[in-house]
Amino acid sequence: MVNSKEPTEDRNWCEVKRGCLYVGGTRIPTRSKIRDHHVFPDRVIICLQPDEKLFFGNNIECYDPEGRLLWVIDTPEHCLNVKNPDFTPSPFVNLKLIRPKALLACTWSSVEYLVDLQNGRVTYFQFTK
Repeated sequence: MVNSKEPTEDRNWCEVKRGCLYVGGTRIPTRSKIRDHHVFPDRVIICLQPDEKLFFGNNIECYDPEGRLLWVIDTPEHCLNVKNPDFTPSPFVNLKLIRPKALLACTWSSVEYLVDLQNGRVTYFQFTK
């Protein structure tokens, strides 16, 4: 048996089927259907289907091999419109793996952020339009 505190190279510890996350065969409840995901040895990062009523730039979550929520992504400051404080931050729409342990989170408004896999903090990366 693998010690859950030590990362394993087996990335088959979870799966996404029909927009739902399963860890060890058990369905893990999420706030909405999963749109995109990336599995790492010690965590899975999921991008939830955007919903204007539920998400305001915080629709990416991270789970461990026990199915526990580790973090919800920080809402990027760059999403906020200074001229219009009522502006809703753009939701994330997909994830891009750019190096073995480097992940970009891409917003509906074409801004990409580098995600810190340990805590969900984001750093502005680039505007792609």
